[in-house]
Amino acid sequence: MINIKILSIEMINFKGFENKTIFFNNANSVILGGKNGFGKTTIFDAVELAFTNQIKRLSNYEGLHDKKLLVSGENFQSV
Repeated sequence: MINIKILSIEMINFKGFENKTIFFNNANSVILGGKNGFGKTTIFDAVELAFTNQIKRLSNYEGLHDKKLLVSGENFQSV
């Protein structure tokens, strides 16, 4: 097994971040804290995407948006 230490993450046009670099300052542990909507999960998503080329938690939503449009689009009537 290879040990990898992430020193920084650069996100460009990723989710809510237009251009953001986060440095972990060679820390052995990192704790992310903040209010809802401040980007904690986005940072984890960026790391996962960099290593696996996918975001596993979003695969559960794959096609959901299209299915909603199809169902509502067929039954939609303007008033």
